[in-house]
Amino acid sequence: IVSAIFSDDAVVKYYKYEGESLWREYTGSIVVSENDTKILFFSKDAAGNEYETEYTVTNIDKTAPVISNITWTPDSATNSNVIVTADFGDADVKEYSLDGSNWFKYVNGVTMSGNGTVYFRSIDQAGNISAVGSYTVSNIDKTAAVLTLSADKTALTNGKVVVSAAASEAGTISYQINGGEWKTDYVDGVEMTANGTVTFKFVDAAGNETISEYVVGNIDVTAPE
Repeated sequence: IVSAIFSDDAVVKYYKYEGESLWREYTGSIVVSENDTKILFFSKDAAGNEYETEYTVTNIDKTAPVISNITWTPDSATNSNVIVTADFGDADVKEYSLDGSNWFKYVNGVTMSGNGTVYFRSIDQAGNISAVGSYTVSNIDKTAAVLTLSADKTALTNGKVVVSAAASEAGTISYQINGGEWKTDYVDGVEMTANGTVTFKFVDAAGNETISEYVVGNIDVTAPE
């Protein structure tokens, strides 16, 4: 809204838009809807003195900022937190939400300790509000897998016993015998030729560990007397 104040002795109060040939009588504020609109004002007093000035509107902004470049770290399966960031454009206000209704000030990223959706919006100085951007975190896994142990023989035997481990999801299995060094060559089972304890460690794609042990006690290689 463009307004002009004319001096008290002005008897002629006119305005016109740039490019117009005819002056219009100024009666009040002028509503402008587009930038680069130039308005010329003209006044004259009773003695014939004239004054002319102009004003160009340049501060109209009806373009909302755009949420872009949403990133998340780490982007692979993890059992730690995930940090989600976004680019807010020419924002004066940067906000995020975890439910799409309650908004909070965005600073350097949103830390997600569990899977869920992060919403982003921005507001520029003119008051334009961006469309809401979002990202759904789904790569957080803090639940350890189930490790099932079994042996091919559970009755007394004077032969070897093969102890096997099966996990509820994909990952890597390592093992140790009687508290010794961890070995990573597990394939189909661990052969035990004497009684003892086999400890298995399973690590899933997110880094969760499951440790379980199996005690072999059914090997008897001592002949009776």
